[in-house]
Amino acid sequence: MRIIDIFKLDNIDFFARDLFAMAQYWQSTNVFNTLTHPRGNDALLFFKKVSGEYELDDGSKFRAFPGELVYIPTGAKYKTVFAPAADSSFEHGDADTLLINFKLFDCDGDFALSDRITKLVFDNSERIEAAFIKLLDAANSPRSRTTQFKSAFYSLLSAIIMNKRGEELKSTFFKRIKPGIDYLENNPDQHLSIDEISKLCGMSASLFRRIFVRYAGMSPIEYRNLQKLERAKSLLSSGMYNVSETGDLLGFDDAAYFSRFFKKHTGISPREFISESEKNC
Repeated sequence: MRIIDIFKLDNIDFFARDLFAMAQYWQSTNVFNTLTHPRGNDALLFFKKVSGEYELDDGSKFRAFPGELVYIPTGAKYKTVFAPAADSSFEHGDADTLLINFKLFDCDGDFALSDRITKLVFDNSERIEAAFIKLLDAANSPRSRTTQFKSAFYSLLSAIIMNKRGEELKSTFFKRIKPGIDYLENNPDQHLSIDEISKLCGMSASLFRRIFVRYAGMSPIEYRNLQKLERAKSLLSSGMYNVSETGDLLGFDDAAYFSRFFKKHTGISPREFISESEKNC
């Protein structure tokens, strides 16, 4: 199985299938065991109110705590024993863990994010939890659409990547371009030139581009286009905005220009994207 690091996903075109999300409660049983029956899909598990002790098939062990995320690849053999966190107990109400099962693939076939169970720790887990809750809402809503569910899943992956990059920004090197990054992320409808954005950071445009590519793995323009596309998909799949309104919200001069931009980067037109959403109601 090919491996593509989760923090490199925004540099490639990929797709998701076999999505299934659920909130989990461990008061009736607190053990999950696949040592004799390998896992049949990839998963991300967010620990909300409990901790978990993992025992892998090679005998190694580790613990996951509230606010941490665990990636589990297809075929993994392990046992997890869940226990209440120090300041909580097993009780009905809020979920103990949040789960999303999935498969990832690109034009070359399926791939995994790691060849072993991996724990991800974040300084700001609230953003990850919020993205998970949005994903569950999309999965469980009676009006949910397949495209909306997938959009929420991609948003979760984006939140994981952006959270990691936010931690990287704490380094002295990347702090220099933080004003430019903040502008690109928070203003997808604006069109300041890279020269103007670099001035926010007090440096030349060429230096800003070099540092930005090292930070994001893509140019500032490609990054801005990615922000626009993610926002466009979210607006279109919501069912609340048509093509023209979405283009206006993202700062495009006219719907035709927005449609050309969307199709260039996704391979389908905004109307085809909406049509796909409606077919999966």
